[in-house]
Amino acid sequence: MEQGIAGVGKALSQSSAVVREAADYSLMVNGLPVEAHYSAEMMNEQIVPLVEHIVRTRPKLVLLAGAPGSGKSTLVQVIEALVRAAGCSIQALGMDGFHHTNAWLKEHHLASVKGAPETFDFDALHSALIARDRWPVYSRQLHDVSSETIPLTAETLLVEGNYLLLDADPWRELAQLADLTVFLSVDSAVLHDRLVGRKIAGGSTPEQAEQFYLNSDARNVDLVTNCHLKADRTLDLVL
Repeated sequence: MEQGIAGVGKALSQSSAVVREAADYSLMVNGLPVEAHYSAEMMNEQIVPLVEHIVRTRPKLVLLAGAPGSGKSTLVQVIEALVRAAGCSIQALGMDGFHHTNAWLKEHHLASVKGAPETFDFDALHSALIARDRWPVYSRQLHDVSSETIPLTAETLLVEGNYLLLDADPWRELAQLADLTVFLSVDSAVLHDRLVGRKIAGGSTPEQAEQFYLNSDARNVDLVTNCHLKADRTLDLVL
């Protein structure tokens, strides 16, 4: 792409930016390499206007929700890079560090539904969004919560997660803390293919991957897609 992150960021800091070609990004997402592709239409009509809004309004907290496999982790890294290139302070974060530990899940007989709302520590997440001090980390290598935490230092916190806009108690309390809410909408068939493909890439057989989707991911996809609060902005992106 002729206009890279720095070029778009500079344009955003001065006036409305126009991306003339598709954007390709090589990113590390949750410790794993990811290749992301956004068409020029996606950039100009959805991503750039959102970035411009963040640069202009400087929100303290942005919550970005979407179903598993919708591309949330990748998108917030791209938004973070563009906002920073425009000269603003922002930090992209994921809510996975608020999973209960595997030991806790096993003790409470919830290991088989890991990733469901009840397997997260809502109180800790809520408190961390208010305190804005440190943030827990989830290890994709260990598939468990890490002992590591990171400091929160940016003016704007951009947090992504499945249930940040879930229309159910106590999750709906989170939206009240946000200055801007965003929902990432992706077709369920696309989500199925991504999530099954992700499990196969991790070593599962196609049959095992499909069974895991039916037993776990499908429920969470349906919940997030059909039971979320109305967001300030909805993005419809297919990578």
